This record gives sequence, structure tokens and C-alpha cells, in this order.
Amino acid sequence: MNQLAFLAALAASAFAADQPIPLADQRELFADRHLVDSIKGAQLLLHEPRDEGVAVRFDQPWEGPFCGYCTVIRDGENFRAYYRGKDTSLPDGKGEVTCVAESRDGVRWTKPKLGLVEFAGSKDNNIVFAADGLSHNFSPLLDANPAVPADQRYKALGGTMNTGLVAFVSPDGLRWKKLRDEPVITKAMVPFQYMFDSQNLAFWSPIEKRYVAYFRVFQDKIRRIARAVSTDFATWTDVTLMEYRTADGSAAPIEHLYTNQTQPYFRAPQLSVSLAARFMPGRRVLTDAEAAAINVNPKYFNDTSDAIFQTTRGGATYDRTFLGAFIKPGLGAQNWVSRTTYPALGVVQTGPAEMSCYTNQEYAQPTSHLRRYSMRLDGFASLRAPYEGGEMVTKPLTFKGARLMLNFSTSAAGGIRVEVQDAAGKAIPGFTLDDSVELIGNEIERAARWKGGDDLSKLAKQTVRLRFAMKDADLYALRFAGAAVAAEAAPKSASRHIGIENVCAWPNLTLLRDGTIIASIFSEPSHGQVAGDAECWASADGVKWELRGHPAPNEPDTNRMNLAAGLAKNGDLLVLCSGWTNVKQPQRPKQGAFRDDILRPWVSRSSDGGRTWKIIKEFPAALPGWTEFIPFGPIFVGEDGALHTSCYAGEWTDPTKSTKTKGYCAWHFRSDDDGATWKVGSVIGEKHNETSLFHLGGKRWMAAARIDAVELFRSDDDGATWTGAQRVTARNEINAHLARLKDGRLLLTYGNRIKDQFGVLAKLSSDEGKTWSEPLRLAHTLDGDCGYPSSVQRADGKIVTVYYAKRSAALDRYHMGVVIWEP
Repeated sequence: MNQLAFLAALAASAFAADQPIPLADQRELFADRHLVDSIKGAQLLLHEPRDEGVAVRFDQPWEGPFCGYCTVIRDGENFRAYYRGKDTSLPDGKGEVTCVAESRDGVRWTKPKLGLVEFAGSKDNNIVFAADGLSHNFSPLLDANPAVPADQRYKALGGTMNTGLVAFVSPDGLRWKKLRDEPVITKAMVPFQYMFDSQNLAFWSPIEKRYVAYFRVFQDKIRRIARAVSTDFATWTDVTLMEYRTADGSAAPIEHLYTNQTQPYFRAPQLSVSLAARFMPGRRVLTDAEAAAINVNPKYFNDTSDAIFQTTRGGATYDRTFLGAFIKPGLGAQNWVSRTTYPALGVVQTGPAEMSCYTNQEYAQPTSHLRRYSMRLDGFASLRAPYEGGEMVTKPLTFKGARLMLNFSTSAAGGIRVEVQDAAGKAIPGFTLDDSVELIGNEIERAARWKGGDDLSKLAKQTVRLRFAMKDADLYALRFAGAAVAAEAAPKSASRHIGIENVCAWPNLTLLRDGTIIASIFSEPSHGQVAGDAECWASADGVKWELRGHPAPNEPDTNRMNLAAGLAKNGDLLVLCSGWTNVKQPQRPKQGAFRDDILRPWVSRSSDGGRTWKIIKEFPAALPGWTEFIPFGPIFVGEDGALHTSCYAGEWTDPTKSTKTKGYCAWHFRSDDDGATWKVGSVIGEKHNETSLFHLGGKRWMAAARIDAVELFRSDDDGATWTGAQRVTARNEINAHLARLKDGRLLLTYGNRIKDQFGVLAKLSSDEGKTWSEPLRLAHTLDGDCGYPSSVQRADGKIVTVYYAKRSAALDRYHMGVVIWEP
């Protein structure tokens, strides 16, 4: 850094010291001293990840001992590992391909047969890309830019010093094309003699609001990191050499960093973590005999390497608070060769409380592989206090929200207390250390409390400091959460279960006449983004479930995921089911094929409890200017003998361009021939979509309709007309189901997608829905992708409520959850 730049940075730092840190509600990790003002008796401690063993073996003919430059990406419920396949020590860019491994959990990996690239006369392989010079360090990213076009969700840089860095784009991460023919970062743009011979990566920076690229250069014969920036991924500017500083702000040692692997941390994207490969040229460990015994290539045992941890918050500086190794070479001679223990790009969540990183190991050996290491969520480092105790006081900060949430662990003898101070360091009454309720335990997130409760909302937007007094404890991260939550009522009794694993579900319960509970669900662990069908599962008690049949088997490149279900008048099980197609629709030439059209519903009927099905592929056509109808909720038999349910549709914005709609509408549907044919009835809600119908008795009906909350509509004439709307939930408390209990009360179950309150709630009414009780908490989830509950009451009076969740404390993937409860 030149003197002028150093003085400018010093001035900026001095200015920042006078300003409170605007924490808002973002999570902050104790991976640097960003929040720390003073520490006494405690320290910032770097943690060592756990070795979880081999993840991917590089054992195919197109892979081999020189595989490397791995990138691990989590896209929803799918994990991908991209890596260079290379079985010889030819020069960079020669004899290389880019391969892909896939996983549903980041733990168990398979190699798909993609059929994309020919190798040795066959496309039966997992090669996703092959081009001399460009497969050398092909490094993909899942673009987090909110304005990214659908056909450019994935991007990549690839190339060497000879080719320059070429930009690629892809809609799915499998089929790639150049963003433009010429390279986007050239040798002429980089003021160094040598560059691009390592993994050259990029990402969208949410704090800088632009793309940032990091690549390897040489300065003074030392491997260094440089960066460039772009607003469009095509034009790159401001190539800058990265500098390093220690915890006290002084210059850190300059070491050979072979790969930098910089990426925004997925739970706190304002902080980018770098798991860099530290290369020690000429630091030889093995003798010739030891090298020969492990069959390592003779060129690759004269050096050693390990992985280090550093961070950056934008700009041209890495923070190296921790100078020691993050991952040390493993046991055995095979781990003490050149270019092993090189981290992959990407830290991903692999469990409810776990995240993983990966390293390239046993390089240039027949046993070359990708290895997984696990860590606690947010657990790169912590503020550690010993048994004797210690304290830390933060810099002045401001926040949004009402509760201070902590990721921490203590021993049985340890604990954490928190004091809130004003900007000058004076304890605020009611939030002093003496008022603090000691935190004891081991949790990813728990609210700090004081004698008066956990509500900090009156201090929001004021400048405060936090004082932590700790004993035999670790503090990993903190954040301020949303509005204070009153103590929630709980059911009289409740047991919780995982009903069906690996399904997004959106379950719809039907109680057969013999007491069997039927769940009609969507079959796949994806929010409708993959092909899949409607399944029928059966249970005697709501706890144990077995697959019975498939009401709507999907056709290729389609899914059948949106459904209504219930009993016909004759007792048959009925399912109305629509979905989406990925087949390209000619009326929308500019839109990608993904979910390019809504499918017309099918009418499926089973007379044997869901085991076999007869499908009628006929349903009322879409109204002019509207999408196809989408069924939702229960099917009921009315007093008039007709069947009643609800469907909704969206009004097209411009169907020649995209499937976007400008609004929704929910309709009442009826069938006068016991479900064989259906007809469109009246409008229930003019701005509503997913609507659950309920028969109150006689000609009286109620509909729980989704808008930004749940609103109730009523009909006293068998659905000919509707009145309302009566709002019964808060904003983002959506998708409800109505049922009547044996004691006559109405039950409303609904999803909660309010931040920090995710899960399923219930309300009860003793006056036919005019007034409702305070909510009961049935289930907690860890993600807002949850809800769609449905409930039935068993013969013993207990209620079975099912719902779907993307993540919960019990399972870190899509599943159908079950609560067996008494109100």
C-alpha cells in the first residue's frame, strides 16, 4: 500500500471510530475484532474443524491424481461440487475437464451421468465442461445479484494467463455458454508479471453492490491475491493487490497463498471468509523412500501446505486475526506432499447446527480425493473465556429489533451474562450485569434475558455498547431479532414427529370412513422446482406413515404438486391436481423453459383407500386472460349432495413474455355428479390465492383465503355468494386450514413465516369463527419455507396436524412434520 493510500485508510479508520457500528439486525461473528473494543481475561479463539472423512474420490479415468480447484455450491436443497479433472501432470490448461458431483445433504455424494461431454468415445460421465485452457480453473458461482436474469443464475470465470479470464453463464449450472467471446480480465489489465494460474473466483458482494473477483498474482516472487470489481460481470476495473493486517491493525506476515477461496458467509454476507491454501515452497518433509511408498508423483513432494482462515469486509484488506493454521495436514506421509489440504471454495450448511468445508487431499497420488470437515454453525472462531472468567465490551453500535440472540456454549459450571451500556459505557438501568439472567447451555440461538424480560425495543436506534461477562464459555455470534415475542401458549399436550422425509409435501389430510388418515402430498424435496408427482400416504395414528399410491403420476419434465383432496359422496377418495411444466412454450419465446406453464388439473379417484387410481384428464379451461385453475384445500360434500372445493388462478401480465401475473383470484368450484366433472362457481376473494374451504353445516360455508395474511369469507347460500373479509392472522401468517372438533369448536391452523417466529400456530373459536383465541404454538421451524398445515381429529380426541418444513431442529431437509396434540 502506498503512503497516500495508507493515510487515506488511516483517516477513514479514525472517522469510523467516532461512529457507532450500524448493526441493524444482521448477524455478526467473532471471527475478527470488528465489534470488539476491549477484552479482559478472554480471547478470540480460532476453532479447528472436525475431519469427517472422504467426500468424493477422484477415481474415474477422466479425473485422476491431479484433480483440484473445487467449488461447492448449495442451491436450495441441492449441493454441487465442481472440480478439475486431470490425470496427468501436463502444463496448465492441457488435458483438463470440469466435473460435477451432486448431493442432497452435502455429506453423501454421487457422480451423475450427465451426457454432456464426450470422453474416450462416451458421454456416460460427470463432465460438465471441457475446453483447453478454460477448464484449468473453471470456478462457478450461484449469482446472488437480485437483478440476475434467469438464464444467468450461474456464472463462472475460467482461463489461464495465456487465455485471460473468460466469463461464462448458465441457467442451471450444467449447460454453459460464454458471456462474450473475448476475455473479461486480461493479462494487460493486471500490473504483475504472473497471474491466473490458480482458482480465479468471483461473487456478487451484497455490501459493495457489485461483483468482486479474486485471483492469484506474483509480487516479489511471492504468491499474492489481487481483486477487481464489476457491475455487470463483463467489464472489470480497479485491479488492486490485497494487503493483510493482524488483530491490532498492524501488517500481517506476507506468506504464499496459493488459492484464496473468498466468499460471503451465507449467514452473515457482509463478512467474507477466505479459507486460503498456505503454500510452503521447498519445505520438504518426506524422504525419497517415503514418497515412493505412497506413489506420489516425483514432482510433488518437495513442498508442504495447509489452510488458513482470514476475512474481509470489502476493499483491499484481509483481516488475519488468526495467523495459525485453520486446517493442518492430516496423519500420514500422504498428507505431507505439495498442494494437499487445499480448501475448496464454499462453506455450506449440512445439518441443523452444522456447516462444512472441503479440502483437496492426497494430491498427485492415486488416492486423491475431496475431504469434508464439519464445524458448528458460525463456529469458525469464538470469544472464549476460561474457567477463571473474562469480559468483553463492544464498540458503540446501533441495532434494529427487540431481542439479542446469541450463539453460545458453556460448560456445566460456566455461563454468560450481558449488560447493555450507553455510548459512554454506563450501564442502563434494567439491563445491568446484576439484572442479567445467566445463560447456561449450548445453543445456536437463544435470546439474552434480564429480570424484566428480553425486550430491548426501547433501546433500538440508540447508541449502545454490550458488555459480556463470561466463565468457561464460548460466544460465536450475535444478532438482534425482530419484534419481541410474547410468551406463547402451548397445547395441553403435544408430541412431535417426522412423518415423511425428503418431501416438500404441502400436505392435505383426509379422514377415511374407517378412521385411516390419508395425506395427499407433493413427492419431492423441492419447492416445486423439480419434476415430481402427487403421492398418497396412509397412517392409522398420524405417527407412522406408509406410501399407498400415486393419484397423479407426472409426465416427463412436469410436476403435479398443487392439489385439493377429500371424500366423494360415495366414500371414494378424490384428488384434483395441477402443476407445472418445464417444456418450452412457444407463446413465450423469451422466457426460459423452467416452470414455463401451469398444467390443467386432473381429477383422480380411488375406491380402495388410495392404493389404485383412475385419472380423468378433464377440468374447466382457464378463463380468458388468466392462468389455468389451481386446486387447493379440502373437498366437501354439501347438504345439497354436491361436492365443493376451491381453485385459484392468476391474471396474466403478458403471457407472450413470461408467466408473471398481476394478481390472483379465488373461486368456489362445485361438482353435481360426485366429482366426475366440475364447474366454476362464484368468486370467493378477488385478490386471494390458496383458499381452504369448510362446510359449517346446511348451506353455510367458510373459506380461509390467503392474501398477505389469512382472511375469512362466508357464504349462507351454498357458495353462490360470499361476504368478508375477516382478517384472522397477522401479515406473513398464511395458508390456513379449518376443521371442526368433536366439542363443536372450530380449529384454524396456519403457517407462520414471520422472521424468528417460523412454524405452525393454531386458533380456536367457540362462536362459529366470529372471535378466535390467542394462538397456540404447535411447531417451530428454522426456515420461513414452512407451513401449509392440515388437521383431523382422531377417535380418541387427539388432533393430528401435519405441515411441511424445509428445516427444523429435528431434520435439516424438507419433510412433513406431525404434531399429535390436545387443545
